Amino acid sequence: MNSPAMKPAIPPNDGIALCLSGGGYRAAIFHLGAVRWLNECGLLPRLKLVSCVSGGSILGAHLAFRLNPWPTGPLSDDEWRDRVVEPFRKFIHRDIRTSAVLVRCWPWNWLRAHVTAESLRRKYARYLFEGRDPRLADILAVPKFVFCATDMSFGVNWESTRSRVGDYQAGYVSPPPDHWTLSRAVAASSCFPPVFPPIKTGLAADEYKRGAYRGADRDHLRRQIRLTDGGVYDNLGLQPARNHSQLLVSDGGGAMQFANWNRLGSRVLRYANLLQNGIGKLRRSWLMMDYGRKPGDTGQKTGALWSIHDSSGHAEYSGYGHETAKLIASIRTDLNTFTAAEFEILQNHGYLVAAQKTIDKCPQLLPNPCPAERIPYPDWNHPDAIAKALRLSPSRFVPFRKLRTRA
Repeated sequence: MNSPAMKPAIPPNDGIALCLSGGGYRAAIFHLGAVRWLNECGLLPRLKLVSCVSGGSILGAHLAFRLNPWPTGPLSDDEWRDRVVEPFRKFIHRDIRTSAVLVRCWPWNWLRAHVTAESLRRKYARYLFEGRDPRLADILAVPKFVFCATDMSFGVNWESTRSRVGDYQAGYVSPPPDHWTLSRAVAASSCFPPVFPPIKTGLAADEYKRGAYRGADRDHLRRQIRLTDGGVYDNLGLQPARNHSQLLVSDGGGAMQFANWNRLGSRVLRYANLLQNGIGKLRRSWLMMDYGRKPGDTGQKTGALWSIHDSSGHAEYSGYGHETAKLIASIRTDLNTFTAAEFEILQNHGYLVAAQKTIDKCPQLLPNPCPAERIPYPDWNHPDAIAKALRLSPSRFVPFRKLRTRA
């Protein structure tokens, strides 16, 4: 008796992949610090794939827009500041959340739920891409950028790339249609519930090709696809990078808070939070198992995972200890104005933990000799000063936050 045919394994991709997690502006700025280290140590030019989720998609799109063509070697401090850091600083000083939400308050928009997400998309186009809003087909081919959202119809990861949009259940539309610009890909990836309603794809059922789902209601489901924040399905963005043998993961997501939830409404939200947190822990466990496999084993990966919750103490300077890292991780997950202090402290933290994790976990990927770590903003290196500067940072509702550049 013949055994059933087995699906052939996909061979591993030896290029370095980088995953940028969700977490709003907080995660985007944290990732900016981590990517600064990757630039200094020469890993940035070696990236073959960048998988982005929500806040990670904001930074990923910024890099794809600003670093085109992609650097072939480390950028100098001046180039990094002028091309990457300062334009992003200008962007995160804007509150793109509040006005996008308030647009729904106009009477003529009460029944038009899509206007909120569409307003968010326009703000990305205007402020992140300076009104140019490139088509997906115009972004870099190498590294490959993947912007992840969640398909609410099929419950899987929706990918927006240079060559196609879609998912393995619904199928793919290739090449991406003209209305699927970079701003739409980022908006779909970052429209976190319940603040932003899901985004319609605007795609007809017959535009999709292939797709694993063959049910009689396939065309109906394809027409009704709505996309929400990529973090609902996979906040680390691991799925597009699953076949890469060299994997770096930057986790700027928040930790589940320990609390009693006694009211009915809060319990419903807690159930969803527990489910998402459990899935996230499982994905991290799988990743750590892959890192721990012996060379030659199936699924073995080389790389490092660093998190906003990690401490970053260092012998050369005090770094950020456990309590300071905990405070930084409590900064709000939002798309409203971030201050200069928040911007610089988060960058410091991302830079330091990325440097220490890569040096400790995957030194074979780094040049020899490896460049010394240089904290980007040395003024923010004292726990008391950081605590004072971030005392209002967990709150989403602080008036005139833009003016509070220093505590």
